[in-house]
Amino acid sequence: MTKLTLITALALAALLAPALHADLKADLDAAAQVQPGDHANWVKARDKIVDMGAPALDELAKAAAIENWTAKGWTRALVAESARLRIEKPELAPQVDSPRGIDPEHYLKTRLAAPVCRRDLARLGTQGVPLLLERWRWTLDAKPFSEGEPGKAEREELARALLAVPGQLADSRAQYALLLVLRDETTSAQWRQDAAVSYGQCAGSTALEPLGMLLDDARQPLQVREGCAWALGRVPTAAALDAIKQRLNDARITGGETGPALTRALVNGISILGSKWGWQARAVSEQDTGNAIRKDCAELLVATIKQQPQEASQIADALANVAWQESLAWVQDLSKNAEVTAETREAALKCIEPLKMALEREK
Repeated sequence: MTKLTLITALALAALLAPALHADLKADLDAAAQVQPGDHANWVKARDKIVDMGAPALDELAKAAAIENWTAKGWTRALVAESARLRIEKPELAPQVDSPRGIDPEHYLKTRLAAPVCRRDLARLGTQGVPLLLERWRWTLDAKPFSEGEPGKAEREELARALLAVPGQLADSRAQYALLLVLRDETTSAQWRQDAAVSYGQCAGSTALEPLGMLLDDARQPLQVREGCAWALGRVPTAAALDAIKQRLNDARITGGETGPALTRALVNGISILGSKWGWQARAVSEQDTGNAIRKDCAELLVATIKQQPQEASQIADALANVAWQESLAWVQDLSKNAEVTAETREAALKCIEPLKMALEREK
């Protein structure tokens, strides 16, 4: 290319850039307004952007920047990033649009002979999360599943994977989409439960208030409330433990017909939050915080033996998962304490052996 030709090309690109920018801005706005589940209009709007090709990549990257994933702007940012990925990394989209794990020609040949796609989607990493959110919001039912019960199983597996994987990857961009699912009372309780856990993993401390409100709401399905209790344990902060403790001490939560199930869900939340192995997997700089939280989790579990001795089995598992060294002595003392009920002493005894075994594994 001669110098004159290059100058001419650059000048032409400069002239076209404002028009491209204006068209792309309008198309992003229009695509973001497509209603959930309207896959025909979504694909039409998305492909109009994708057809702009490489010249649109810089503008799309700016529109999809992390600072634009806000409560008000996340849908537009999702449109931009989904289109950018389809232009720049076209090999990714087919793995989400047509996951091999829900294709009967594949899964019927596996040992389980059942649709399974969560692991394959997780392997895409965080780069694939916007495509998962796109599939959930607009194109879940764009392609037909098998007839009858197999098709229902394929759809259920895909939907739950789309909700769970963003949390598994701790991608904060997914938090607003997940919160919408969690709050949507027209969505199945199972999917809302999955969304709750994933939301806790994605949103961090900001998840505590919405999770707590839904957990406290007796009008919500039990599955949803259980998911919120589990999700509190996915927020690695002392404030999350305070939220769990408050609810364990609240008879409105732990009493009544749903009380036993919610108590177990809260104990499970403590187990997740205080997990020794979970904290060991985090950065060295977080270990002091982790030790403080683990100690508090162990203390709360021992206190829960007194309050809910009938849940000894669940508490024993949680104590073993937290594996706080001093907790063994606390439980042993409780098992011999003449000032507590015989039921409490018996419950404490049931916790000793599993806790001993967990602590022995660490020696």
